[in-house]
Amino acid sequence: MDRPTISPPTAPSCPRCIGAGQPHYFASARRCAFAGDVFSPDNWNCETVNTLRDTAEQLGFKARDEDVSFGFIPAGARYIAVTWYKERGRTSEMLVMGDDETPHRPTLTEIDEAIAWASKFWIPRIVRDAGAVPGVTEGCEP
Repeated sequence: MDRPTISPPTAPSCPRCIGAGQPHYFASARRCAFAGDVFSPDNWNCETVNTLRDTAEQLGFKARDEDVSFGFIPAGARYIAVTWYKERGRTSEMLVMGDDETPHRPTLTEIDEAIAWASKFWIPRIVRDAGAVPGVTEGCEP
């Protein structure tokens, strides 16, 4: 089986990658998943993608089977599903899915809206139903 071609690092494009910069401890340079406006699977440790993955985990919507991790976050009447290898930096696929639309790779705006929606409507529900969870719910009001 051929290994996927890995592109050279790209200049950070999303605001989260620009703000985070290039950590000195990374084995590879960060490659933003949003070199254009639409998600690209040719990425490595994109800060926006990491935020989405972390949000899925905070919500309890993350699973791992052998080498593949899967997560999703609800975003109103749709979901953003994401897959990645183990717990590593490359995210292989991300799709927006809903009853009334064809699945598609999300734009940066759709990701930002989904993270904001989950933070507003889901994380406070977790706080209310389960109590404060250290490291997950600081700053959220029940």
